[in-house]
Amino acid sequence: MTGGLIKMTGGFESAAFISLFGGNDEDDGTDSKAPLEWWGNKLEDDNPDRKLTSRTQNILRGFPATPGNLNRIEQAGIRPDLAWMQAEGIVDEFIINLSIPEKNKIKMEIEALKDRETVFNTQFEKNWIAQSQK
Repeated sequence: MTGGLIKMTGGFESAAFISLFGGNDEDDGTDSKAPLEWWGNKLEDDNPDRKLTSRTQNILRGFPATPGNLNRIEQAGIRPDLAWMQAEGIVDEFIINLSIPEKNKIKMEIEALKDRETVFNTQFEKNWIAQSQK
C-alpha cells in the first residue's frame, strides 16, 4: 500500500494481496451470491473454486489479536485464500511467518516457492481489530 492505494507489481504479490484482503470490507465471505462480494467473483460463474472470499480479512475482523489466533489465521485464512495458486500450478508451497509487531497489528511474511525457487516473497502489515473490540 502506498498512500492508501494498492501498489501493483509485475509479480504475484498483488494477486496475493487481493486474495487475502481484496474482498469488500462489508463482505463476510459466507454467501457466494452476496451483493457485497468482490466484483471479480462475478466473472467466475463457470468455476466457483476460483472465487475469492478473503477468509483472512474476515478472521482478522472476527477474532481478537492474540498470539493464539496466529495459527488460525494461517490455517483457516491465508492458506485457503492462496490455495488457488497451488491449484493453478503457479507455486508448490508457501512459507508463512506471522507476528504481532504492535497492539492490534499483524505482520504477514509470505514466500511462495516453485521447484524450490522463490516465485515471490512479500510482506503485509494490517490492522487487526475484531469487530467486537470496536
